[in-house]
Amino acid sequence: MNFENLDSWHWIITALIGLITLFLGYYWGIASKAALNNNNELRLYQRKNAKLEAALAECTKKLADDAKKVSVLSFSPSEAALSAIVFNPVAAKATFGNSLAPNKFGVIF
Repeated sequence: MNFENLDSWHWIITALIGLITLFLGYYWGIASKAALNNNNELRLYQRKNAKLEAALAECTKKLADDAKKVSVLSFSPSEAALSAIVFNPVAAKATFGNSLAPNKFGVIF
């Protein structure tokens, strides 16, 4: 055996073993991949999605109905109630410390 060329043979044998392992691993990976059948799982998630969409539509409708009820039951004063408020200059003087003319600040609530 010639020990002078031992270093080059070491690299050649290592490279050949690496290439053989590469090809075997690649073809073993391709061969082991079976066609995955996810149709059942897809149908399951489609059913879940349909249920969630129905629940979302129901909640949206419920919120819209509640918004209509709130707008009907608003607590803002009516025009008749606002026009019934009369300016009281004595109370204004007691509150602010000086005499105020009616409508000095615009609308007083």
